[in-house]
Amino acid sequence: MRGIGSKILIGFFVVLYIGFFLVTGISDLTNKEDLHSVNVDMAFEAFEVEHSISGLIPIGKDYYYVGMDTDTMEYYVIHAPKKWLGENFNDSAQSLEAGGLNITALSKELDYEIATEMSSAAQQLGNAVFPYGASNCLELSYKSDAILKLVTLALTILVALATLWYSKLPEKGIGGKILAVALFVVCALNLMVLI
Repeated sequence: MRGIGSKILIGFFVVLYIGFFLVTGISDLTNKEDLHSVNVDMAFEAFEVEHSISGLIPIGKDYYYVGMDTDTMEYYVIHAPKKWLGENFNDSAQSLEAGGLNITALSKELDYEIATEMSSAAQQLGNAVFPYGASNCLELSYKSDAILKLVTLALTILVALATLWYSKLPEKGIGGKILAVALFVVCALNLMVLI
């Protein structure tokens, strides 16, 4: 009876895992309703978020910027890589492109802690208008993130099946070491996607 319960629980988590990666990956690629093209004439860094395991091991940072269209006086929260600001704007926060930088990005809701911090930063701008809200960001890397989710899902399933097949082999060879490396890579990819 206990064995059946554990199989049901494992099955539930497997379906949940596959569903999350599949649904979020495909929906981000096909979502046209939340896809926006905006012009950004000025931009500055709002804050950075450092991710870590148990608060001890750093595993990366996220960078959030505030961009402004000087024609409409509208502001946008933008989630982009660290180098994005320096590659597209000068030290005075002005766009390096004449007429401003045109970006197409997917509007996504920020998690609670980041949204709270962003709201505090937005209040310092006075009566600034955020057409998509200060608790939503324009995700520049939405395509690559969605593709990474789908690739990670496929590789995880492949490694899981290979591990299951290998465990049933009567003689073990170098395949165990190869699977250990593949498992490490898949775990790292899952970590990148989930954080």
